[in-house]
Amino acid sequence: MKKLCLLFLLVLLSSSGIAQSSIRFSLGYGLPLNSDLIMEQYTESLSSNDTKVKGIYGSMGSGLTVNAAFGHTLGKGGFGWELESTFLLGRKYKSNSLEYNAVVEKTFTTQNSLCFQITPSLTYSGTWKKLTPYVRIGPTIGINKIFVDVTAKNADDIEFRYQYTGGVSLGLKTAVGAAISVSPSASFFWEISFINMAYAPKKAWLTDFEVNGQSQLKFFTDEERTIKLEKSYTLDPDSDEVIQTQDRYSMGAIALNLGFKFTL
Repeated sequence: MKKLCLLFLLVLLSSSGIAQSSIRFSLGYGLPLNSDLIMEQYTESLSSNDTKVKGIYGSMGSGLTVNAAFGHTLGKGGFGWELESTFLLGRKYKSNSLEYNAVVEKTFTTQNSLCFQITPSLTYSGTWKKLTPYVRIGPTIGINKIFVDVTAKNADDIEFRYQYTGGVSLGLKTAVGAAISVSPSASFFWEISFINMAYAPKKAWLTDFEVNGQSQLKFFTDEERTIKLEKSYTLDPDSDEVIQTQDRYSMGAIALNLGFKFTL
């Protein structure tokens, strides 16, 4: 990572005054690059005591992305640099559990993410016939939120939502693609990007709690609404603090991006 940052600085300094500036915009959709267990789904048999357990796997980094970047390239090709910002609207993962106790209990759980990413990167482009192929690589900083919504239907309808926040994620993003000119100052491009990153939130906050459509948040203190997420902790029976073990969520994804690039 240190060598990559040094190379980025050298390219930035060498491009001063002779660089060709550009901006680009794109939309993309990412699929899991590496999957983790997100949640489990339970289905209890009505005719027996058997319960089927199914793992829901994926990456919180998968979903719809909106990308914008500003960069410099040495002339019409060669080395350059870019600063990219990405907004991720994460895919929503769902589980529907069914259990039989005194009454039938159905639990519906969804989990999804929102993420803002900043990626400074080095680029290298060339020419091949009418195409301009390129590669891009750089570190990524992510600011994330993860939402967990639960609806439990039994004698009462209970709905609650937790928002997981805190901390930042660090990763590496690479892309390979090609552009084709549609005018002297504009080109259409397509690319495949890869991001390898994980996120470990530091706390969860209860943002909603309803019973039969009536909010019950007023009955919770701020301490009761907060779950602290720690790598290690000591349980104190005299404390009202809620502490759980910190988990790491995969934010890795492989995405196809389509967009336009404009030369300034």
